[in-house]
Amino acid sequence: MPKKMKPSLPPATVRLRMSEMAFARKMLSNFVNRMRQDRSGVAVIELAYSLPILMVLGVTGAETAYYVQTQQQISQIALAAADNASRVGEAGVLQTRRVYESDINDIFLGAPKQFGDPNFFDNARIIISSVEYDADDNIYIHWQRCMGEKDVDSEFGPEGTGLGDHTLEDGINTGAARVKPVPGSALIVAEVSYDFQALFGISPYVSRELKAKGVFVVRDARDLTGLYDKTGEDPVATCA
Repeated sequence: MPKKMKPSLPPATVRLRMSEMAFARKMLSNFVNRMRQDRSGVAVIELAYSLPILMVLGVTGAETAYYVQTQQQISQIALAAADNASRVGEAGVLQTRRVYESDINDIFLGAPKQFGDPNFFDNARIIISSVEYDADDNIYIHWQRCMGEKDVDSEFGPEGTGLGDHTLEDGINTGAARVKPVPGSALIVAEVSYDFQALFGISPYVSRELKAKGVFVVRDARDLTGLYDKTGEDPVATCA
């Protein structure tokens, strides 16, 4: 039997299909070229890569500024506490200026207001000491008062340090120089220690301790016998 021949497509149909294939290839080529030239997602990708670095730089910068500001505040509190303690006291007509326990307590209570945080003493401690000469001309800490929850001792020792010996014969080290009291007067030393409270938990300044000292000579003639109790019930801010 003779083989059946496949019917051939009309020339017009062949040209139409070839045209469709060419159009499809052109569309695919145009799509590939557009995808190759498209840069609309580059900014998003670049941001995704750089965002962690920008965040670290931003956090570090903000924390550094806050750290410096806090250190300045601590220094100002130390200077203000020493300055105020060197000025306070009540002078009578026939007596030298007396300093009361309540005067020192008021100085302590002013620190949180100056710092701007009512919970300041939860992470801090202020130590105020009166440095004088004993009967044998030895420099010693006559009295010392403290306030704050932070567990830290005075850099110069507790109350009574230097009495009868030469422990403080070189004076008080302020960091820049050593200072001695004026004979017949007193040197007020305020020490502030504060646990820095970082803004962010990933801060490089987490768990850092800030310290500052303020030293002033008593301004007026003062009764150096000690601190007096004005009401008989004034609380004593001991360092124990």
